[in-house]
Amino acid sequence: MSVDWLGDFEKKFESNNMIANLKKSGFHGKVIVNFCAGSPNTAHLEWVVKPYVVTSPHLVRSGEEDG
Repeated sequence: MSVDWLGDFEKKFESNNMIANLKKSGFHGKVIVNFCAGSPNTAHLEWVVKPYVVTSPHLVRSGEEDG
């Protein structure tokens, strides 16, 4: 079974660098596809940003202040 609108979506949005390169950019989030008369019309990207966690014990040690 194939998705009947996926080809239309790819054709319409292939020139949009942001959507075309979601995997390369490490995208984490969701894509909402809006339809008009059964065809993809617009897309909404919702990015999720994870906090940067420092795991190196050399930067800040428990109980010690930086500096």
